[in-house]
Amino acid sequence: MSRMSALVRRSWPFVMGVAACVIVGCSSDDNYTDQPQPPQQQESRNYSGNRDVVASMAFPTGNRNSSQLLVEEMAPREVRVGKPYTYRLRVTNLTNQRLSDVVLHQKIPADLALANEGPGAQQAGYNQHRDQNGQARFDVGDLGPNQSKTIEVTGTPGREGQIDTCLSAQFNPPTLCAVVMAVAPALRIQAYAQPEADICQDITYRYTVTNTGTGTAHNVVLREDLPNGLETTDGQRKLESRVGDLAQGQSKEVTVRLRARQAGRFTSRVVADSDAGEARAEEVNTTVRAPRLAVTIVAPKEQYSGDQISYRVTVKNNGDAAARDTRLRFGATPGMVEFVSAEGAEGRQLSSERQNGGQNLGTIAPSETRNVMVHFRTLRGGQVTVDATAEAQCAAPVTTPIESEIHQVSASALIVTHDHDPVRVGDDVTYHIVVQNKGHAADHDVVVIATLPDSEKFVGIEGANGQREGKVEGQTISLGSIPTLEPKQTMSWDIKAKAMQPGEAQLRVTMTSQTTTKPAVKIEPTKLIGAENNLHERTNEAPPVPQNQ
Repeated sequence: MSRMSALVRRSWPFVMGVAACVIVGCSSDDNYTDQPQPPQQQESRNYSGNRDVVASMAFPTGNRNSSQLLVEEMAPREVRVGKPYTYRLRVTNLTNQRLSDVVLHQKIPADLALANEGPGAQQAGYNQHRDQNGQARFDVGDLGPNQSKTIEVTGTPGREGQIDTCLSAQFNPPTLCAVVMAVAPALRIQAYAQPEADICQDITYRYTVTNTGTGTAHNVVLREDLPNGLETTDGQRKLESRVGDLAQGQSKEVTVRLRARQAGRFTSRVVADSDAGEARAEEVNTTVRAPRLAVTIVAPKEQYSGDQISYRVTVKNNGDAAARDTRLRFGATPGMVEFVSAEGAEGRQLSSERQNGGQNLGTIAPSETRNVMVHFRTLRGGQVTVDATAEAQCAAPVTTPIESEIHQVSASALIVTHDHDPVRVGDDVTYHIVVQNKGHAADHDVVVIATLPDSEKFVGIEGANGQREGKVEGQTISLGSIPTLEPKQTMSWDIKAKAMQPGEAQLRVTMTSQTTTKPAVKIEPTKLIGAENNLHERTNEAPPVPQNQ
């Protein structure tokens, strides 16, 4: 690197005085502006202000337009011998490029004493020792584009006369350098895996890829062959994510969502490829958990038609994850039963089963159970199959069926009443005879026979259809045989008799049928009262009225 130097000379008068010390200081002006400058000439120029004398020189050509460095010296027009004074040296970079190693050399007369103490001298880089030619050295250092620095020098003249100082400058001009960087990018991967997940949830993996080397790593791609049972959300078994370029020290985070097809523990280790080579992340593990439902039903083996049949259903979670939003649905053989109600384990009444909704059992934790009592009404006889299906989020549905035999039973009942009571001798009494099948199966060959007491005389009979029916033999009245009596069907007769003598009368009615082989007997008592010798007489008379004599 070449160094440029030039010389500027300046002299000024002085007055006799006493010598003193010099203090040197340095200040910086980064944005050099319009300071007092001499006219642009090919050599140094001296000019005066009101009180100061200014000398300047542009290096190396003497012309500011073609030079790189401007040096100015500003000093009082006149100083006194033995009295210290201060002059300034200002150095300005005239270019838009950095100038390095700027040094000023100034020849100092032997009878001009400069100070050599204080922090200002060290800051200015002033070499307090003069060389053999009597020159002082000022290390200005580097100057940025258009930057200025000012050095203050304090000295004391030792004699009268003119002091001549010559100033030269050295610096390294701007240079052209070509730099080629040798780089070595290197990748590092930090992997994070969601430690636990339900089988129906996406699993989050996060990878942070960092270029820990120098230079740029190009075309970074994350790759992995996923383990069995783990795949991307679009069903792929291979993971590939393009990261792009990574500058030196740059990091990028990649988030990947995977989905498990089965429960278990999965291990993942992703690889980063680039033009800088390959890097492997540490293994990360995720445990995938799943609920597993079991349904148990307890029900009667047999039940009678028309009665309520109840089922106790237990839903248990045998898995290792919570079964959320668990629902229980029921099905049954069509036409056999109808839903009545459902109750929880604590007796809490559950809402009736909605269409495709079922009973809401909430969330069942692992190893926990829910118990439900379900009540149906039987409609007819035969075998009925009831099934219970439990479903939950993230759980496979499970169905358990159970069979019960529904028996139909006929129950023909005999009912006898009468009106009125008591009955006067000579009046009629009406007996109402009713046969009703209260069961759920038809009864057959129903026979009803009524026997009047001796104190009553048969008058007539009327059936349910308004026709006179029955066979009368003495006091015994046969009401005929009913071939079939359907469930809930009723047959009735009205028998009219006349009270013949007072006393306690009893009507006896019997009924037999195919299902009632032992006769059903009803005794209907009636109070008969007589009218003879039922009158007696009584008279009261007032006392006589007194007579006037």
